[in-house]
Amino acid sequence: MIDLVLATQQVIQAVLPVLGPVGAGAAGKAGGIAAETAWNWIKSKLTSVGATEAVHTLEQAPTDDIAQKMVELYIQQAAERDAVFREELLRRCAELASAGPRVQNATASGGSTVVQVNESKDVKVKTGF
Repeated sequence: MIDLVLATQQVIQAVLPVLGPVGAGAAGKAGGIAAETAWNWIKSKLTSVGATEAVHTLEQAPTDDIAQKMVELYIQQAAERDAVFREELLRRCAELASAGPRVQNATASGGSTVVQVNESKDVKVKTGF
């Protein structure tokens, strides 16, 4: 079973593409609906003043590392206090992991390399873009 800190980080990373003005179009793409659903569920559970402020900040600036960490901490605190929330968080994390392909870009010397790992864990490497 995945640990709570890792699950929280994975959930935040999965929902970031649907946040902010740029993310509005991502909700309909692969994994976007699951991410948007997970984000709405998280927001409904984080109801303290500080948590709602952190959520609002992250929605306005999804690339803000501090906002990401603040929301992660509020999620972790809620999960530590509430076993039902924790189990649902872990379930949603697994759902998001299987919602669509993950693509990671890296730059290699002499060009760009794209590594794509799909749901079946097949790895494709494309180089020289």
